[in-house]
Amino acid sequence: LKEVRTALLKMIEIKREQGIIKHSLEACLTIAWDDQEAFDFFGSDDIAKIFKMLLIVSRVTVQSSLDGLEQTGYKGLCARVEQACGVKCPRCWHW
Repeated sequence: LKEVRTALLKMIEIKREQGIIKHSLEACLTIAWDDQEAFDFFGSDDIAKIFKMLLIVSRVTVQSSLDGLEQTGYKGLCARVEQACGVKCPRCWHW
């Protein structure tokens, strides 16, 4: 989990440097694995909730397809970081 977290945080940081997001809570991640065994382990909603808290982002979605995702620094993990849509909650700051 630590290595996956590091790879995803690097992708978030790239979007921050590009000015697409200003803070990690503005980020929405879509992730997928190119290995079925890894997808079976990481592909649950519970894992998405865990990554949401580990990465301090507004949303994490796990999909089975690699379409529209780019390779991360972790072997077999692909992801897309976008600005979260919607309105920021004034209480929790999630979008």
